[in-house]
Amino acid sequence: MFSLYTLDILFNVTFFVTLIYGWQIYAGSAAIRGNTKGFAFMFAVFAALMLGLYDIGYGYSGDRELYAYSFLQHVNSDKSWSEILSNKEWAFYLYQNLTSFLGEPQYWFILTAFIYVFNYYVVAKRIAPESTFLLFLAIVGAFCFNGYGTNTIRAGLALSFVVVGVTYYENIWKSLVFFFIAYNIHHSTAIPIAAFLVAKYYSKPKFFYYFWFVCVVLSAVAGNLFTSLFSAWGDDFDSRTSYLTTTETHYNVGFRIDFILYSCMPIIIGYIYQNRLHYRNEFYSLIHNTYIIANAFWVLVIRANFSDRFAYLSWFMYALVMMYPLLESPDSFNNVRQKIFWTLFGINLFTYFIKPNFSYHINLVFDLIKILLLLKLLLQKLVLNKLCVLTPKSHSPQRILHYVLLLCFHLL
Repeated sequence: MFSLYTLDILFNVTFFVTLIYGWQIYAGSAAIRGNTKGFAFMFAVFAALMLGLYDIGYGYSGDRELYAYSFLQHVNSDKSWSEILSNKEWAFYLYQNLTSFLGEPQYWFILTAFIYVFNYYVVAKRIAPESTFLLFLAIVGAFCFNGYGTNTIRAGLALSFVVVGVTYYENIWKSLVFFFIAYNIHHSTAIPIAAFLVAKYYSKPKFFYYFWFVCVVLSAVAGNLFTSLFSAWGDDFDSRTSYLTTTETHYNVGFRIDFILYSCMPIIIGYIYQNRLHYRNEFYSLIHNTYIIANAFWVLVIRANFSDRFAYLSWFMYALVMMYPLLESPDSFNNVRQKIFWTLFGINLFTYFIKPNFSYHINLVFDLIKILLLLKLLLQKLVLNKLCVLTPKSHSPQRILHYVLLLCFHLL
């Protein structure tokens, strides 16, 4: 029974921790930079367990159930190396074969979740060594992180290797090793890999902005044409192109304004950082341009069913593009603590409104707690700032009132 609620628990715990820790950053009671790798590590273990323990859902869970059956085929039959390597995406099937000694699909899902989550932990530690926990919270709280760790597992696993490879941008050969692994797990990673290589060797940010905008216009007026064009690639490129022509009726299709707005936020924020605030960083320019190129491809096929599966070929870098400048060079920005809080909170808030409701009752309880917590933080901000603008003396009435109010808020 517990396995049905692990995603809800992970999401809500992530939301609470983000809200509380983010508010401490906002209020100045927590440092932006510090040794938070231990907290990030513990949270990564928790996240991996919640993803790995999620219910397999035989008969109703879609991709997760198919991965369980695929794993059991390796457990129950002795597949030859030639048979495994003959698959187009052989690395994934080789991984399933090598881990078949686990026997039970649930153990395999736990191991896979640990690889998936800890790839992102490594990314956060590598690019934000002094703010690892903050960046990791943003990554886990981002839309689709949970879904790609529990349902579309093969694509999620492959993209986690892509983003590790991106962090080795200064050594292209190391990057290519991770890209090679990713591509042979899921061929769709060819899109972000190609986007990365273009961005690395053709650094023309203005061109990428124009390119994305043109893709939006073309998609709005002739989206079905591009959907048909890309679907013609068929399985020669990737089985994912079958989504372009499928006729699912329960999926919200069309020119998704909500997804467009979500997608354009990193583009706008990146533009402001680099062109208005004059933030200069080679790695940031690279991931920002990579995001734009990969996202432009999705924009062209946005009318397809399951188009979010194409969107995630750029969305997997969402938190990095939004958060990296604030954590890499916090002294470069005014009101950086407020910016960090609202960016973290905004990433989680979109996920909150768009995520599927796995369990109404458990989410109702969590939602009530969230409302109380938000009221507490808002009251603390409004009331305490009014009464304690100046630091009161140790025995002043204001100081006593300060502690009384704090006690009341913590008892809410």
